[in-house]
Amino acid sequence: MNNHKTYARAKLWIVLALYSVFTFGAVSILWADENVDERVVAEVVKYWEAAHKKEARVKALVQADMMAARTPTETAVIETIKFQRKRTKEDRKKEIQGLRRSRLAGRKGVREPVKRVGKRTLADRIQLGYLFQTTYDDNVFLAPKKHNTRKDVILETTPTIAADLGFGNVDLDVAYIGDWYYYVEQWKQRRYDQSIQAHSAVPVFKNLLISGDYQHVRAASRASSETTNFSPFIENVFDGGFNYDLGRKFAVGGEYKYRQFHYTDSSQRGNNWFYHRFIPTFYYKYSPKTSFFAQFMLGKTNGGRQRFQSDDWHISAGVKGRLSSKMVAYVNFGILRRKFEISKPNLTTPMLKAVVVWGMTPRDTLAFTSSWDSEQSASDANFYVSLNAFANWKHDLTKKLSTTLMVGGRRNIYPDLTFDPRNIPGARSAKRRDNFLNTKGGIRYNLKDWIYLDISYRYNLRDSNFDSHDYQENEFVGGIGGEF
Repeated sequence: MNNHKTYARAKLWIVLALYSVFTFGAVSILWADENVDERVVAEVVKYWEAAHKKEARVKALVQADMMAARTPTETAVIETIKFQRKRTKEDRKKEIQGLRRSRLAGRKGVREPVKRVGKRTLADRIQLGYLFQTTYDDNVFLAPKKHNTRKDVILETTPTIAADLGFGNVDLDVAYIGDWYYYVEQWKQRRYDQSIQAHSAVPVFKNLLISGDYQHVRAASRASSETTNFSPFIENVFDGGFNYDLGRKFAVGGEYKYRQFHYTDSSQRGNNWFYHRFIPTFYYKYSPKTSFFAQFMLGKTNGGRQRFQSDDWHISAGVKGRLSSKMVAYVNFGILRRKFEISKPNLTTPMLKAVVVWGMTPRDTLAFTSSWDSEQSASDANFYVSLNAFANWKHDLTKKLSTTLMVGGRRNIYPDLTFDPRNIPGARSAKRRDNFLNTKGGIRYNLKDWIYLDISYRYNLRDSNFDSHDYQENEFVGGIGGEF
């Protein structure tokens, strides 16, 4: 008997060691694509919850790595999902049942309000989170390969607080996220990022639902995938919409989006920009959990100091909801057109937003995100076209121990940024093109419901046809965090 136990323990440790080697360490699934709308991700996870009837599956997808998110949008993705507040198991069960019965289920971007049951205390309405993390970074400022790179140890503290202020059928959630960085060597490089978020959904009539989301960010971070320097900026994002049920098979909705990006450093204010978007959408409900849709977007974008103005539109179609008993998705594909009033050339390009979650086995989950879109540029260009795809695999070794691996790539193309290659050292063509490779993996151990340990490794690479934009980065991360 003792020999059998010794053999079993040895086998377990060998399996753990192999998983640590092959996956480098754990992270919860990180939605690494800042172009995919956070509400889209929240919607996919909502369907996942309704399909599998298990909160544990949703929690496994999103827990804890919200603190490690490197962009405001990534943080917003996780926070949007984490508005699932603490309630009793019986309350949760009744709410999920109510969600499945709701005639409003299946609408884009709106988390349906569900009538709350039972009396909730202040502890039920408040959720606190924390993360203390140490990172070794061998290229803090993403310097080109041929330049001297700076290594440093970064101490990071991330407190969060979320409050459920909803009542009856009305949803009202607010959250605060702080992210404080202290650099041991470059001590003057301290950074403080803060974000305030709010979500509301209000049923007006029997078949009409109005919702809104607001996010305010004050940060000193990298503005996008193309930038390498830390820039202080303020970002305001508003996303409001309505959905009206026309019957059992059809529905119509409208969405308004506003985003403002403002650099607080006077030397960079020429790169400020903002846009407006109005998106009417028409739905055909193939089943209670699956809908096909078509949409049309009209919008306008202004660059800082009138550097450029564009009239924007897109037409697209897609599917959302359950594709099978083990798969849920949101896929939206179409054509994007941007007509510039000042600068040329105009832009016509495919557009794509996709999120797919597949429960391969009870212990394995594969998530895929991808987008193809146009982004405002902070360089000499007005804009660039970004195509990217990321895959996240998560495996539960035990109830408390899990491993994940993320791998993805991106390509940024600058159609309106043309140089004479002879005047650019190391340039291999006239139009700038950047290729990215991003990997991340690790291992996580949940000591208790309110505390976990996490170690991970990240590798980031940018290969540009302009050699001065090349870089590579290795990060080794260890942290302790949780929520209660």
